[in-house]
Amino acid sequence: MDRYNRQEQDYNRDEPDRLDPSPSGAPGKFPWQETSDSGPGTDWDTAAAAHEGSHPPQQAPAGHGAGSAAPPGNGMAVAGFVLSILALILCWLSLIDLVFILPAIVFSAIGLRRANRQARPHRGLAIAGLSISLVAAVIMIVLTIIYVGIADDITDEFERIEQIEDV
Repeated sequence: MDRYNRQEQDYNRDEPDRLDPSPSGAPGKFPWQETSDSGPGTDWDTAAAAHEGSHPPQQAPAGHGAGSAAPPGNGMAVAGFVLSILALILCWLSLIDLVFILPAIVFSAIGLRRANRQARPHRGLAIAGLSISLVAAVIMIVLTIIYVGIADDITDEFERIEQIEDV
């Protein structure tokens, strides 16, 4: 019994193994690699034996195969892009829009830095997020100046009305 309360199965040890293990524990020749002195494949085996050990073993690319971890993403770039779109849509709210603009600039800059230094994806989203958030910041500043000018005109109008009423 093992630790999961399962009975260990007794495998038939009389069957020959499909692969002949080498002393290092690595598998030996596969059944299709069995060659004789006269037969097809002999030239390939001697050529492979001549180059054996001259090249490093090939590894599967990251992200391929069963059980491999997903490649690292760049969530900061995506978050910066989304926040910059929200900042652009809500730029008419003036100073309230700073809640979206400042994090959009910071997240996009961090995402761009990660994309450049650590070879992470979404470099384009980081650049777009940074650009859009800077455009939203300029629009917000222009609209804030317009709002302050309108508010100043309104207060001047009220002061003139009060002066007229006082006379």
